[in-house]
Amino acid sequence: MNQLKYAIEYSIALAETFEDINYDEIEDSLSNLLISSKGPRKYEKPTDTF
Repeated sequence: MNQLKYAIEYSIALAETFEDINYDEIEDSLSNLLISSKGPRKYEKPTDTF
């Protein structure tokens, strides 16, 4: 979760105004991150279906 939070906050910090924030670009960049799931040593992408 820390990596996701950092990536979002960093992307927002780069924008000069709130209108400059490109939410689609942030979403696309995060769609390939691996996150841990409830299973032991199991990682999934946010786009994986359950």
